[in-house]
Amino acid sequence: MGFQERLAEHMRTIHMCAYLSVGTPSIDANMYYCTRFFASDPVVYLCHLDGELKEYLAVSEMELERASEHSRVENVVAFSEIGGERWSLREVVSGLCRRAGIRRVCVPEELPVGIADSLRARGIVLDVRKSPFSALRRTKEPHEIDCIRRCAHVCERACERAIQMIADSSVSPEGHLVYEGEILTSERLREEIDVVLLKGHCEAVEGTVVAGGPRSSMPHWMGEGELRADEPIVLDVFPRHRECRYFSDLTRTVLRVHKGGEKVERIKRMHAAVLDAHTRGISLMRHGVRASEVHEHVRHAIIEHGFDAPPSGSRATEGFIHSTGHGVGLEIHEEPSIGTSDGVLERGMVATVEPGLYYRGVGGVRIEDTVVVGEDGGKSLFTISRELVV
Repeated sequence: MGFQERLAEHMRTIHMCAYLSVGTPSIDANMYYCTRFFASDPVVYLCHLDGELKEYLAVSEMELERASEHSRVENVVAFSEIGGERWSLREVVSGLCRRAGIRRVCVPEELPVGIADSLRARGIVLDVRKSPFSALRRTKEPHEIDCIRRCAHVCERACERAIQMIADSSVSPEGHLVYEGEILTSERLREEIDVVLLKGHCEAVEGTVVAGGPRSSMPHWMGEGELRADEPIVLDVFPRHRECRYFSDLTRTVLRVHKGGEKVERIKRMHAAVLDAHTRGISLMRHGVRASEVHEHVRHAIIEHGFDAPPSGSRATEGFIHSTGHGVGLEIHEEPSIGTSDGVLERGMVATVEPGLYYRGVGGVRIEDTVVVGEDGGKSLFTISRELVV
């Protein structure tokens, strides 16, 4: 089933006759998804059911030729054609509705107030609804999975480069990792990761986590400063492919053992628990399973190993304190959520499985793969080792 057929079927299912959106494709994932046109300036998209689905895309005069060539929308028009030479977005939007003969239209809550007021002043009734594309984006088409896989291959190489640098480092008498004569830092590893990503046509638009030591107990701490042996180093790499615009997400936790000791043994036990939970979680990422079921199995795996996994809504700051995963696609965090949601997994969904454990004074351990939901379980897009000690 093609995109237009899927969209028309979904709109009929949710009783949506017409949908209007104004946004900038470079920062609005839904707008890029429905148009497949990349631009850094606002565009206007309108679709409506009139027996069959009809779509319109309005762009600036400067972008008309490029949009006509690259967008998946067949009916592309210039702003000036709709709103006149001295057009404004308000005139363009209302003019597009007039051209389509629409008097009532669904709009997202992000629609600018000025445009909404202008449409209402012209007698057009607005129904604020969730974008129909959010639901369509939950399940990926084969070409989308290929895009995510392309990004994952580069992401994996970047993470492997960082792990190799850690493994190749010597250890100073003070316990610092030393690479090529200099103390290894989060910043140095992040630079190396960025280089590999850029060479592979990817970019770390949201940053990269290289978090070492006790402060890695904060799951979203990006990391800074000197890296040491006998402390966990969390590498969370989540780039976007610059050509196809899709993300991938990968986390590995590694450890250089030097003197060892009680803390090192605790980190090893944490890693074993997380790895077991991670393996069980991936096996449950199959068609027809509830997302909440995956999360609960992952939680119980952590508990079986003697660690904390407080229920969702708890104010706990230690143990397994976040959801099991999230969808990955044109955004790094999108549906489906692998947590307390009762949503049912469907074949072709792409999401992370990323259990973790976090304890103050020790640090964090997290393992994350981007996984494609299948009939018999999840399929990771990565082959990189999950071993702790390097």
